[in-house]
Amino acid sequence: MEYSDSSDKVRQIEADQSSSEIVLAEQGDIFVQSKEPSQLLKPLISFKSGNFWLFGWLGAIAIAILIAGVSRWFYVRSYEETNKAYITSDIFAVNARVSGQVANVTAKENQNVRKGTVLVKLNPKEYEAKLQYLQASLAIYQQQSEAAAKRVSEAKDRVITDKNIKQVFNITDLSVVKARNAENVIRNQLRRFEPNFIKAELERDRIVKLYGKGLISRKTLESTKLKYDVLGKERKKLEEKVKQAGIKLVRSQLDFLNNREGIAREVVFKIQTQLNSLEGEIEVSKREIENYQAAKIRLVKQDINSQTSSSQTSNSQNTKANSQEKEQEINLPKVESVLTSKLAEQKKLIAQKELQEKRMTQVLAQKELVTLFAEIKTNQYNYDVSKLYYKLIQNALLTTQKQIKAAQYQLYYTKITAPNNGQVNIKRVQAGQKVKSGQTLMSVVPQKPWIAANFEPEQLKKIKPGQQVKIRIPQLSNQTFIGKVQSVSSMPKLGSKSEPKSVKTPVKPPVKISLEKNIWANSQLQISPGTPVSVRVELQ
Repeated sequence: MEYSDSSDKVRQIEADQSSSEIVLAEQGDIFVQSKEPSQLLKPLISFKSGNFWLFGWLGAIAIAILIAGVSRWFYVRSYEETNKAYITSDIFAVNARVSGQVANVTAKENQNVRKGTVLVKLNPKEYEAKLQYLQASLAIYQQQSEAAAKRVSEAKDRVITDKNIKQVFNITDLSVVKARNAENVIRNQLRRFEPNFIKAELERDRIVKLYGKGLISRKTLESTKLKYDVLGKERKKLEEKVKQAGIKLVRSQLDFLNNREGIAREVVFKIQTQLNSLEGEIEVSKREIENYQAAKIRLVKQDINSQTSSSQTSNSQNTKANSQEKEQEINLPKVESVLTSKLAEQKKLIAQKELQEKRMTQVLAQKELVTLFAEIKTNQYNYDVSKLYYKLIQNALLTTQKQIKAAQYQLYYTKITAPNNGQVNIKRVQAGQKVKSGQTLMSVVPQKPWIAANFEPEQLKKIKPGQQVKIRIPQLSNQTFIGKVQSVSSMPKLGSKSEPKSVKTPVKPPVKISLEKNIWANSQLQISPGTPVSVRVELQ
């Protein structure tokens, strides 16, 4: 290694003392050169003593620096250390999940507790009463549900499904349609009103029974009854309107059907009159044809008798018979044609009469249905209401069951327990205090601390989980403990879109280091979360 200053230059050459010698050259230069055999016994050439010692010390320092640099290089490759570390622990907050007044605090400061240990008790009376109230309501709803199911079955049996009813409902007469629309408007108002009334009725029945068990106040009972009475009066008004609209609809339908019946009867009467007249004409034609046939028979008989009669007498009779036969033969085609036409007309009139009589029968049947029209619609409506009643009870049952489950949880949460094993810390509650849901009452610190260490980004690249760590705690007289790297948090990237532009340097993520020895149990009076430590991670 070579050093220089403003006056001298010193060159040091490593040499073996057994085979070299030191030579002082011009200008104070010192050389170490190999001894020749002839020079081994010669004394050392004189030199300046001050410069020798100076250069010797400089050489020793350079060697020490070199050794230290090499040692540091090896150390850097084998270890990473930092004093930006501290003892910490998972802290579990003990929060109230329900509001109430504190009845008892069983936990004490710095007390060791196990998971599930009761730390605080709230007064449970409010939640016990609520649960009892809901359970009683559930029993009432179950009774109502059974009664409602029976009601649906009975209402269904009273519903008439006769196809002819559709004919009554589908009358297209203008006055009937107008009356039907008016009745539908009022009935729809009642239908929309029913859910509120049914709920009020169910609530009234439930409150009455709960009051009998002493679970509610008289004021609540009276207010519930009053609400039901108000809705009941309004419902009666709507029912009366529906009844009047139904009566008008029945009248309009009967008027329409009576008119159709009258028209049909008139048509039947006219057809019957025509049939009566036609039957007389048909009888005349039939008699003419019968006379003709009788005359033909007589002629045949005369022909047989003419063979034995005298020619004179026979000729005169034959002449008279022939003239009669000729007359009959001339009128016969006309009579037969008229008879055929009248018979066809008679058949047509009979068909028309039967059709009108059939229509009259249908009208009479419809009139009978119309008289039952109000009852039919009432039964159908009651069936629909009974189904709605049953559905609302089932909804109330389901809601109450959910409320009971929530009330059971609330009652359970009046006992506030330790969320984990550990030591009670920072107690902020006392008996008689009123607490709110979510309020922190104390904390529990597990008796297994760990080290949170911060390293530079370049150091983090070399640290991995599983590496052994030496931990020195100054507060424990610099005692050294052994640990292990548990996890290394990922370092955020600079310049990411999620970071604001004002951020210039990332927050150094901590390295989690576990302790192989539980120092908390023996040293908890000397150390606490936040105690600084220094750590050295072995990279190999």
